[in-house]
Amino acid sequence: MNIAVLAGSPKGEMSITLHYVKYLQKKLPEHEFRVIQIGSQIRKLENDAAAFQSVLDEVRRSDAVLWCFPVYVFLLPSQLKRFVELVFARYAESAFVGKYATALTTSVHFFDHTAHNYIRAISEDLGMNAVAGFSADMEDLLKPACRDNLVAFAGNFIRTIADRSPVEKVFVSINSDVPEYKPPEIPDVPKTGTRRIVLLTDAGEADINLHRMTDVFARSLPNAVDVVNINSLDLKGGCLGCCRCGESNICVYHDDLLPLFRDKLMSAEAIIFAGTIRSRYLSARWKIFFDRMFFNGHAPVLMGKQMASIVSGPLRQLPNLRQILEAESEMGRMHLAGIVTDEDADSARITALLKDLAARLLRHVEEHTPVQPTFLGVGGHKIFRDLIYELRFVFKADYLFYAKHGLFDYPQKNIRKRLQTGFFSLLTAIPAFRPAFYRMANSKMLEPYQKVVDQA
Repeated sequence: MNIAVLAGSPKGEMSITLHYVKYLQKKLPEHEFRVIQIGSQIRKLENDAAAFQSVLDEVRRSDAVLWCFPVYVFLLPSQLKRFVELVFARYAESAFVGKYATALTTSVHFFDHTAHNYIRAISEDLGMNAVAGFSADMEDLLKPACRDNLVAFAGNFIRTIADRSPVEKVFVSINSDVPEYKPPEIPDVPKTGTRRIVLLTDAGEADINLHRMTDVFARSLPNAVDVVNINSLDLKGGCLGCCRCGESNICVYHDDLLPLFRDKLMSAEAIIFAGTIRSRYLSARWKIFFDRMFFNGHAPVLMGKQMASIVSGPLRQLPNLRQILEAESEMGRMHLAGIVTDEDADSARITALLKDLAARLLRHVEEHTPVQPTFLGVGGHKIFRDLIYELRFVFKADYLFYAKHGLFDYPQKNIRKRLQTGFFSLLTAIPAFRPAFYRMANSKMLEPYQKVVDQA
């Protein structure tokens, strides 16, 4: 088989993820895995039509496509996201139609599922036969059993191609048409408040709905809103994955991101993210911003702030994107006041939702409403907690932040519970005691909760 490997890592040949492909090249020499560097060459692909066309030609010559990338901030790197946008913007879908596709990623299994969901959905949008991918831990290639699993995965993918097996479509096609939002004339609410609110947007000239929504939102607040268009920022490029920021939270790039973060976001009490959906996510520009915010490492440095999102596009058709937005809030320990989109045909309803979001956001700021985490935040925190403790020699700034804020919340540190667990483990090991334990278990478990209720 002739498989085109679209390599999304900005590290190019130095990519750990790419070495999984190199291993397959050695173990399956009868098949050709042709690596095409996307992430490290994205500037060239943007500006050189011939270079972009050569990628399409390689895809056309292939039997299948293997998307190969490290997971960056819930998704793929911004460089590969930009390539996806270019494919659709330049009407190049025909190069992909009918091909089989799968993905190979590396990560610490932090929201790798949203990255795989995304690239499978994009593959289906391109008319490809998408097969479930392989999500590897960063160090899996060092383990014999995991290497065997990798080769088995590749073998099954190749057999699927050879047999021309039918593939189930997992994601519905997206109807990206949204009604034009036509708000009524909104008078400015007198700006008497002193709350610090920052609204970040990527609205371009064509994003009429987004412009109008953010304008209505800002006019509805009794506070001045500091609006920053991230397209106007000097961002030198996407995250390089170099991890040099792990020492002291200083990015190797010297551009507008750090001043924005230091002078506006850190002092803000509420942050609103506003963007237009492009290729099942926000724009590649937004992805650059989110990836580059990794200069703060894994630390929730914006914790305690209020957050909201204003989205133009079919968000209701994209539960994967909604989950990412919710996870951004929970992992950042920011309370999500709400998300408003322009999907309703009734402009009056959208206006009412925006006004209500403005009022609720301000109320949450004044009440310091904390985030109430779900599995998204709890599970993600535990992955980062263990990673930072293990790699504290790399992520020194993260380690200091976690230690200072008590985020190394390992259960074995709770001495009382350890003693309690040991005591009851010994008792329940006695056969004669077990029936009595289970008879009284429910009532005893309820006692401390009943006490709280009685004292309320």
